[in-house]
Amino acid sequence: MRFAVVICLCAFALAGCAGAAGDGSKEEATPDDSTPKPERPHETARISCERDGTRVLTPEVRAQRDGVHFEIENRLGKNIGFAISTPESGMGDNAPKGTSHHVKDFPPGELRIGCHPARDAATDYAKMKVLAGSSDYKSVELECPGGMSVSSGGGLYTPGTKGKKEDPVELVRSGFSKELAKGDVVETAGYPASEGVKTVRATRDGKVMAVFEYRLAKGGWIESGYSACAEF
Repeated sequence: MRFAVVICLCAFALAGCAGAAGDGSKEEATPDDSTPKPERPHETARISCERDGTRVLTPEVRAQRDGVHFEIENRLGKNIGFAISTPESGMGDNAPKGTSHHVKDFPPGELRIGCHPARDAATDYAKMKVLAGSSDYKSVELECPGGMSVSSGGGLYTPGTKGKKEDPVELVRSGFSKELAKGDVVETAGYPASEGVKTVRATRDGKVMAVFEYRLAKGGWIESGYSACAEF
């Protein structure tokens, strides 16, 4: 009898083991590390100027606190230019032979950038997208209630003109005190850490009514232009 009992216990044990292995339960799946993860946008864009046109090697770029960083890889063997076109404005600069680094203050959003190989040649544009990221960018686009605005290119300054030491925000508050209404918010706009250039905006009831630009000169800041709604 003892022998039979031992055999029965072994049989039950085997049956239990078989049930644990084949009871329909699923083992925890091992994460598949081979699944490609989305690539994080670069902080520096790369644009290549080649004989067959412009190539944007980084379709998306994250802006930084001082603006948008990008490199122009000029493979044409001569000094050329490049142009940038946004829905609001455009700008350009030189691209010497080889690789050159640039920082510009164009706003987040879609834009076109193109190499300009010669004075009489057409600019070949390619698309790129700028993401605001952690740049703390504040819009400088006017939001005029009637759609009308005025602008000024600023004063003409002779070489060596000294700037004012006050912060550009304070310069706007003192220089445009008659235009500013009670409750208007005057603050730094654009990219807060941009070098050599500062942009200040005035908002009224949450809308951008005026934008002022200052550039760094000897000793401080001088006004280089402004745009404002007709109602400002």
